[in-house]
Formats: sequence, structure tokens, C-alpha cells
Amino acid sequence: MQQTVTYQNMSHHTLPKQSRMRQKVDFTTLFKQGKAISTHQFVFLYRHNTLHYPRFAVSIKAKRFNNIVCRNQCQRWLKECFRRSKDQLTDIDVIVLSRKNISFKRPLTYQEIQAQWQNFLSRLK
Repeated sequence: MQQTVTYQNMSHHTLPKQSRMRQKVDFTTLFKQGKAISTHQFVFLYRHNTLHYPRFAVSIKAKRFNNIVCRNQCQRWLKECFRRSKDQLTDIDVIVLSRKNISFKRPLTYQEIQAQWQNFLSRLK
């Protein structure tokens, strides 16, 4: 028997609004005063905030991907990595950017993205 997925079931798997960076002021402050950690395909910009919870944003240019579906999937997986490790992060803002000279010819797997996220977390401490 196949289980149907409704939005009520998925609500605990979403990123809450307070965990999303949305204001331009936050982005410009992070770009000016933030620190960067680079992995093979991503640059993680981070900065400690005055709030008592972490916030997250993803910015990956469409021209780096051959397929827009793969780009959206990559963004969703990065958000999922953040959501699963939110308890390890306290009062920090994080933006994930794609590296300049990288083009994603093949879709990244969740394990590859998770490995890069874990690399970022280990280098953050």
C-alpha cells in the first residue's frame, strides 16, 4: 500500500521562516564582514549574529548547471543538510555560493553535498 504525502506530514521537514535569511541588509553585512570556507564546489560564507538561532541562504547561479532540476535539487539538499545540523550551529548566518570556475556537468549526489557540508562544519569549529 502506497502512503500519500500531504503538506501536513511534511511541515516538520521544512526550513522555518526564522531560519531563512531574506533581507538585503543581512546579505550585504555577511558579504562585507563574513568569513569564507571553501570546498571543492562551494564557498560557505558565515558570520556570527546577535540572534540566538542560525540562519541560512543558498545562492547558486543557474548558468553553472546544465539542468535546472539538478540545481533546484542541489539547493534543497543543502537546505536539508542545514536543517539536520541546526542544533550544532548557534547564532550564525551561513550563505552557500557556488564556486566561480566550477560547472556542474553531472548532478551531485546527496552524499557529495553532505560530505562538503560536514567539511564546512568541521572547519568551522
